[in-house]
Amino acid sequence: MTEDQIIQAVVGIIESQGKVLILRRDPQQAVLAGRWEFPGGKIEVHESPEAALERELFEELNMYGKTLAFLGENVHHYSYGTVRLQAFHFAWDGGPLTLRVHDRMLWVKPTELLEYDLAEADRPIAVKLAKPQDSLTLQRRFI
Repeated sequence: MTEDQIIQAVVGIIESQGKVLILRRDPQQAVLAGRWEFPGGKIEVHESPEAALERELFEELNMYGKTLAFLGENVHHYSYGTVRLQAFHFAWDGGPLTLRVHDRMLWVKPTELLEYDLAEADRPIAVKLAKPQDSLTLQRRFI
């Protein structure tokens, strides 16, 4: 499989009051129905991961903010294809959010992330976030 055949995707790790945002895919969707995931989506051709994240968060949640530090990535092989998922810390401006693609959203303590039925590509990122740290911000955990 070449790099061109891999689905390039990006997610935002968004923190508010010590919790991170996860979304549940609508159970009626064909792919990953009812699974929880970090917000984000596919990177379009000739689009940077940072620009893709800002676009996707606006499209999915009406969310504004800025893409910050790269946190890590994971490659996962699903039955429908291989996904390369890049995670970035995202600074949300605190404005109102509107679900447009997902049916639920939750703010979850990082240590509780693995209690949710997360999409497989998101799990290694959640494992990293769930590791107890000495009162460090999410951004510092990965730098």
